[in-house]
Amino acid sequence: MIRDLLVFNFQGEGQALRMYIVQIFVAAKFLQYKASEQELNDRVVMNFHPNVLGHASFIDRPHSLQQLWQVVALIEERAAVALERQRVRLPRTDAHGARSGTGPGPPRARLSPGTPLRC
Repeated sequence: MIRDLLVFNFQGEGQALRMYIVQIFVAAKFLQYKASEQELNDRVVMNFHPNVLGHASFIDRPHSLQQLWQVVALIEERAAVALERQRVRLPRTDAHGARSGTGPGPPRARLSPGTPLRC
């Protein structure tokens, strides 16, 4: 039963990664689970939510809790970059609800063909 509480404790979608790791290590210590730090690291990484695992690709396997925290920092950074990329891809709108151009002033699409541009 103790093994099931730790080995099959999967990270939930939206569950904070750092909190998940702390819960596993605290439970293992409290329950006196006889596993090495490396074995717990392996199990924790294997049980990351699939959304998190996508950001963990190409990261070396952690061998200690300190290295696991470094992996978490990289995953959080990658997730933040992915979120920023997604935010930038979304079309922006101005105060009137129209899509904004690439710079200040009205978008070029609003001008009729042949209208000279003025600064």
